[in-house]
Amino acid sequence: MSQQLLMLRNPHGRADYTKEWTGDWADDSEQWNAKAKAELKYTPNDEVDGIFWMCNSDFLSQFKYVYVCRELTEKKGWYVKDISSAWKGPSSAGFPGKLRQVP
Repeated sequence: MSQQLLMLRNPHGRADYTKEWTGDWADDSEQWNAKAKAELKYTPNDEVDGIFWMCNSDFLSQFKYVYVCRELTEKKGWYVKDISSAWKGPSSAGFPGKLRQVP
């Protein structure tokens, strides 16, 4: 393959929210021949699963900003601290006598 391809994933990955790429290397693209599928170990499907491929030049033309998020897990030395509490009293939201219905 002469093009550099990127596999991307929309973190929402839900059919009711996700719109997938429809250009070159979309799931229904003719560019997905047997060699490309084997080389990239990918089989395109018709599901809106949030996973899609783009060539480098399309990526650069479609996205102005990229935010990278790192998954922090206990296995990697991170931990979660969960504090359960509740809003109480007439000034719990910082406004005496107002916002008493704040959950």
